[in-house]
Amino acid sequence: MGSDLNGKVIVIMGVSGAGKSTVGGKLAKVLNCDFLDADDFHPQSNKEKMHQGIALSEEDRIPWLEAIRDSVRESIINGKTVILGCSALQKRYREILRSADSSYQFGSYASPLKFILLDTPVELLAARLEARAAKGEHFMPAALLQSQLDLLQIDDSEGIYKVDATSHPEAIKMGKLNMAAMLLMLMFVSIADAQVFDIGKYGGKPNSDIAQALTSAYKEACASTTPSKVVVPKGTYNLSPVNFEGPCKAPIEFQFQGTFIAATEKTTEESWVAFSNINGLTVSGGGVFDGQGPTAWGKCEKNEYCKSLPMNFRFNFIVGGSVTDITSKDSKQFHVNLLGCKDLDFIRFTISAPGESVNTDGIHIGRSSGIKVIDSNIKTGDDCVSIGDGSQQITIQGVTCGPGHGISVGSLGKYKNEEAVVGVTVRHCTFTGTSNGVRIKTWPASYEGSVSDMHFEDLIMNNVANPVLIDQAYCPWNQCNAKVPSKVKISGVTFKNIKGTSSTPIAVKLACSSGFPCQGVELADIDLKYTGKEAPAALSQCSNVQPKVSGRMNPPACTAPVSLN
Repeated sequence: MGSDLNGKVIVIMGVSGAGKSTVGGKLAKVLNCDFLDADDFHPQSNKEKMHQGIALSEEDRIPWLEAIRDSVRESIINGKTVILGCSALQKRYREILRSADSSYQFGSYASPLKFILLDTPVELLAARLEARAAKGEHFMPAALLQSQLDLLQIDDSEGIYKVDATSHPEAIKMGKLNMAAMLLMLMFVSIADAQVFDIGKYGGKPNSDIAQALTSAYKEACASTTPSKVVVPKGTYNLSPVNFEGPCKAPIEFQFQGTFIAATEKTTEESWVAFSNINGLTVSGGGVFDGQGPTAWGKCEKNEYCKSLPMNFRFNFIVGGSVTDITSKDSKQFHVNLLGCKDLDFIRFTISAPGESVNTDGIHIGRSSGIKVIDSNIKTGDDCVSIGDGSQQITIQGVTCGPGHGISVGSLGKYKNEEAVVGVTVRHCTFTGTSNGVRIKTWPASYEGSVSDMHFEDLIMNNVANPVLIDQAYCPWNQCNAKVPSKVKISGVTFKNIKGTSSTPIAVKLACSSGFPCQGVELADIDLKYTGKEAPAALSQCSNVQPKVSGRMNPPACTAPVSLN
């Protein structure tokens, strides 16, 4: 079984007689995983009620569903793949099952549970139930079929997949694909048979502005009740600012195959390409988005925050999806900004901009969870990845960073009511010529906040300034009172197996708050050599922290306090 299915739950759903137990059992056997039959969770009182032809009440159903949910939760926690056969007729019932994922947000539908509806004609269902009852094989009589059909409620926005189950479950054939592969393809891919919306059919042509054609194609695709794909073929296109606003009725893919050129004229738009309120979004195709940044960078003062300049990409409240093999080039401001997103992956994503490009963070993550940046190449003039308040369970892996300012958590504490940052992992990344490596930065004289469960591991530093840094006196341009300690609490931070060269004498700097000293900081297997001439060797400075130290330590840990200069 592929590791991609670990911790996933496939729910085979439908009314009684659809074939949930038979299909689910066969699928579990093919995948060599557990099969749970929801009927086994009914208390005897429920079974007796149904056997007597009495429909279950909500008081009967809810405890039953909660028992199933608790069992499924154990499987998710243990990383097991499970096939569940369950009627799951109402959206509210499915929401109870989805809550097996302790981080599930009701109404988002982003969950390890995926639902497949066995769609069967009523007359066939009745015949199956009558035959089953005659043999005494089940407690569910045919007389209750209509009550189940009346309850059945499917919301297109949930992304439930339908399979024609007209054939007897024992006789279902999938051609060259076995049943497991077919169902999983429906569930996790589904785009293969998606309805295609090519912008050429809407008047989009190379060497012209395709904003209108692209918007028209998207509107029709978004209205589709089955998975859809918006395609922009290879070629060079001009593109005015576009905003793809959801929700859509089914998962949607944008396949950008061409090169896209932004306008150079000043715009009031905050972003060039925006995606908002979409569940199940895929962006792919190998496209290049050229933001024409050089036309704007020189118009900003060196340290001015150019709020009027658009970002290349903005993702707002996207739930579930991926951005793969896309290039963002020369954005006028941030390349990518995420707000309120969940379970969105950036895979083989490329960011290309010179080191002197101003305020061009590569990917900024704000108030989002379950975000992954994987096997990506980021060259820019600011942070390669910056992680703002409210971000949780962020994974950055296999990223090459440089030029740029490194990978940063923060800055934090500047604004009131900032949310905690929890669970950031940066591993197997390489930094080259950056002005920082990995860092956590908070403002002095700050509002309250917290940072916890941070892991920076297996990193390579090539001529990097400040390779390892906690800076709780972050005060650019003297915009604060550096003498007042930060109120942001930092705890549970690991710097482990970090090797390479530092371009500054201070290779490790842990400058924690005197008001709220850092807790639970660990340094392990650090080997950083200083390449310059300002000092004989690399240094490690620490203040207001007592890190746990293990393994090789070069430079020796915390040999001096942090300099106030």
